[in-house]
Amino acid sequence: MPFSIFKPIIKLTRSPIANIKKWLFEKDKIIIPNLLKPHKTETVKEKTINCEKLRIVILQIVNKLDELIDRVNNDSLELINRVQLLEEQKSKRGHGHQFAGTGAVLPSTARKGGSVRKMRKGGKFTKPVVTSIEDFKQKLIDDIKQLQENSDG
Repeated sequence: MPFSIFKPIIKLTRSPIANIKKWLFEKDKIIIPNLLKPHKTETVKEKTINCEKLRIVILQIVNKLDELIDRVNNDSLELINRVQLLEEQKSKRGHGHQFAGTGAVLPSTARKGGSVRKMRKGGKFTKPVVTSIEDFKQKLIDDIKQLQENSDG
């Protein structure tokens, strides 16, 4: 069932709404409150309202608002049902992660190396790291011999 969001909302353009300016207006009227003093005048606002047309316009607006409220409520229920359906499908499929590419991985431009104090003259000297198994065995044998000599002497 397609969403009712895609259905256009019809504008209110019929007769009473199209010509509101003709039947609902206000104009200034100059009156003479005291006929004995005709040079003193007052300006009064005179309002013209066609009550029947006003009633029709208000009813059309209320009906259109009711229609919009119904559509929003129906659409929200439909959206909630679709979200629940998608959540159920996702939970049945299992948990998965997608790789979010971050672009090219570039080498670090920061300074590499250890502490500056260790690089100064007289700093600690590190022994070379053994990489092969034969070198590692020979290093262990040398360390054992050195320990035996230290314990004898």
